[in-house]
Amino acid sequence: MIDGSTYRFDAAGYMRTGWVKDQGAWYYHSSSGAQASGWVFSGARWYYLSPNSGVMATGWVQVGSTWYYLNPSDGAMATGWLKEGGYWYYLQPGSGAMATGWLKIWGTWYHFADNGQLIS
Repeated sequence: MIDGSTYRFDAAGYMRTGWVKDQGAWYYHSSSGAQASGWVFSGARWYYLSPNSGVMATGWVQVGSTWYYLNPSDGAMATGWLKEGGYWYYLQPGSGAMATGWLKIWGTWYHFADNGQLIS
């Protein structure tokens, strides 16, 4: 840690930037080398990194009062229709936020439970 930020260096002592896998976990380091946390936009996709550890999150994650689904294979935020555990969910196209309540999608009304599962 340097001046309150975490940095990683390769075996030759060069500072790492971008995605770094360390002890099985993925981290993102900005162009300055500082480890990022929270939402990161990389390669035209959104990722969420733990505010405490900086580890890339996968699966369902709650940020504030909103739920998101992050692809288990690469951590990218999912949008649109998602079938998970035998249930359908809808993740807002712009924000990735899980839908609840009534929502009109392409001219059809759908009802989602508070846990995001499609009811009708």
